[in-house]
Amino acid sequence: MAGNINLIPIELSPQSGAAKTAKLLKRVSIVYGSIVVLLLIGASAYIFLFQFQINSIKGQNEALSAQVTKLESAEQKTALTRDRLVKIKGILASGSGVEKGLLNLDKVISILPVGVIITNAEVDNARTKFSVTGGSSLSVASFLSNLVAQKIYNNLILKTFSYNPGSGYVVSFEVLEAK
Repeated sequence: MAGNINLIPIELSPQSGAAKTAKLLKRVSIVYGSIVVLLLIGASAYIFLFQFQINSIKGQNEALSAQVTKLESAEQKTALTRDRLVKIKGILASGSGVEKGLLNLDKVISILPVGVIITNAEVDNARTKFSVTGGSSLSVASFLSNLVAQKIYNNLILKTFSYNPGSGYVVSFEVLEAK
């Protein structure tokens, strides 16, 4: 006697097919609801993982950018050092012309009379330039005669000869080939 007791009048109770359909729809909605909840949880986890990966990649990008900046600086220093070494090798390779020019300029300094000074000098492989200043025409004339008499240079070009009341006579020379 413990059977099913239905207190609803028979006219109001659902038909057996409709009740089965309602139960089926209820189960389907629970399954689909569960699937949607699981998809939302999965999508949230997916977004969280991608955000973590993006932050990791940003950190790696910043680290690589810093390394590139350091390497660019090192490369610039290396290129500058290489250029300087090439220039130094060139100067050392052609040093005999410079040394010869300096030795000849030293000879010129040794014959300077009193009152005449060298105010400017440039020496490189191809030429030597120098300027002398003398307070009087006699001291400059003495220097010029000594310079010609010593035969230090084969080809001596007089570039300028001027007079300045403040400093005296200024004579500039250029030598294209040292003896």
